[in-house]
Amino acid sequence: MDSPGYYARKEENMYNTDEVAKRVKELRKKTGMSQEKFAEVIGVSRESVARYETGKRAMTIDVIDLYVSYCKVSADYILYGTGKCESVRNQECGEILEMLNNVPEGMQKMVYGMIKGMLEKIPE
Repeated sequence: MDSPGYYARKEENMYNTDEVAKRVKELRKKTGMSQEKFAEVIGVSRESVARYETGKRAMTIDVIDLYVSYCKVSADYILYGTGKCESVRNQECGEILEMLNNVPEGMQKMVYGMIKGMLEKIPE
């Protein structure tokens, strides 16, 4: 039987480290980076990232701030699953814009028109 994650105290609220671990792993995966590359980017060891993602190490405020800054989410999202989490949308939109910027200038309007046409066909 899996042991439930331990609970850490934050003011009057409690947060489950297993749930935090799931969220930080999901955030890292959405960047498309390995644990090693992500660790390098945020300035911690790969072992630390692995421990955060398995719930074997609680995140310090400084580390939470690194995730908040890099992944463009709120600390509330990391700790409690509430609050701002736009990382997927921002990441994907950024990738699409970067790809569009790499399209030769003469073809950008055509590609833009294709994308716009596809989006207009999506039911609300």
